[in-house]
Amino acid sequence: MIKIFASLFAVLFLGKFAYAQLDFLAEDEAKSPEQSQQQENVLDSYIQDLEEAAKAQADARKMLYEKPKILQTVEEKENIARKHDEKIERLREKYGFGTKVAAEEKINENKSATVISEDNANPTDKQVDNKPKDQQPAVVEAQATADKQSVEENQTDVAENTALQAMDAAPFGLYWGASADDLQKNGTSLEKVQDKEFENVYLIKNAVQKQQTFTYILGRFGQSNRLWNIYAESSKMEDDAKATKVLELYHKYYNALARKYGNAKEIFKPYVVEETAKDDEEKEKVVKKTNPMGGNNFLQELQEEKAILYATFGDGKIAANLSVNVDKEGLSYIAVDYRNLPLIQKEKQEVFEQILDDL
Repeated sequence: MIKIFASLFAVLFLGKFAYAQLDFLAEDEAKSPEQSQQQENVLDSYIQDLEEAAKAQADARKMLYEKPKILQTVEEKENIARKHDEKIERLREKYGFGTKVAAEEKINENKSATVISEDNANPTDKQVDNKPKDQQPAVVEAQATADKQSVEENQTDVAENTALQAMDAAPFGLYWGASADDLQKNGTSLEKVQDKEFENVYLIKNAVQKQQTFTYILGRFGQSNRLWNIYAESSKMEDDAKATKVLELYHKYYNALARKYGNAKEIFKPYVVEETAKDDEEKEKVVKKTNPMGGNNFLQELQEEKAILYATFGDGKIAANLSVNVDKEGLSYIAVDYRNLPLIQKEKQEVFEQILDDL
């Protein structure tokens, strides 16, 4: 009995203890989800802080690494732009315009420099200052359009200048066969004048000359609008009765033209005076007296066209004529007439063909 009672007591005691353990475990299991959630939240926050700290460190390292590269890129762009600006200035000084390649490179550099300036440079370094960001692309695009137009104009100028350089050089910085428009675009100042004998005649107002001898220069272009004739008059001057000053200038240019074009030929038609004289037998006769060049009344003889003095030159392609003249006021001057013989012949042929077409 005692053993049975003891066994029952043990069973009851162990059952109660087991029941208590189950209650404890049940209570422990009931609290674990909340505690676990709190622990997970704390852990997530800790991990997030670590990740943000790591990201911040990585960004800092990246900025420290890229800062020299950014500064180096900006400096390189500025150096490239400066070098190309200097190159374009040298071209403008030499020819008056830049090249298409240099201009296009300049545009691309301006665009790149603008983007770098907007993204990386200080506000004071930006190319578009005090403008809202949404307006900057429009400003850049407008500048690019203007630069493109400048490139096209420069390209046209380059082509026209190249075409002129392919032509034969003429006196006073002109070009044989060039049109009036070609010369004007090349910087020659022209003023159209009326001429009863020739078509398309222009006064050349800024002719290129070192001695500044000639003050009145005409360019004749003809029906085909090609420069074939240049006529120039020197400054008019007061002279003595022997025409000393104009004769000195005449001989100076005579020698220069003879050296350049060759085949110099002087034509002097003096004033011949008829006088009555007596011979040995006291009979009257008419004697012709030729007044010399530079005689006592030579200036008046030139003015009245009683005496004529001029010279011709030519190399088979260009014919030049140098003359001595005196105007109504008694002022003396020289005149030079240049003619391009092949262009004259071409002009005549074209006019003849036009006449045939009209028949």
